[in-house]
Formats: sequence, structure tokens, C-alpha cells
Amino acid sequence: MNTPVAHARILQVAPGINMQVSTEHNAFGDQAVPFVAQYQVLPVAETDGEALQARAGVITLSYQ
Repeated sequence: MNTPVAHARILQVAPGINMQVSTEHNAFGDQAVPFVAQYQVLPVAETDGEALQARAGVITLSYQ
């Protein structure tokens, strides 16, 4: 997400987790985001069976 795109916003989903969203065809313009974004970290299993947090996760969008 280093390249800025016209008609786009950067949203912080969780601390350190950002996503770029196109607003070009957004019916609400730049005034509101028509969805809620949630981020869930995926655990990564080590060979000894302990779960560790990695920078892998799932972003869920729920449209309002």
C-alpha cells in the first residue's frame, strides 16, 4: 500500500493493520464508510505445538 491511488482511503483496521479502500464509486462519497472492518489474527502452530501470533489474519467486511 505504498502507492497512493486517486479516490482511495487508508483505513486502520487494527493497530498496525491498514487497508486501502477505493471510494471512486462510493454512494456516500468521502463522508462515510458504508461498512465495518474487523481483523482477526490467525495463530501459527510451531513444531512443538505452541501457538504463536504472526502477521497473518483475516479482514472481515460487514456492509451496513
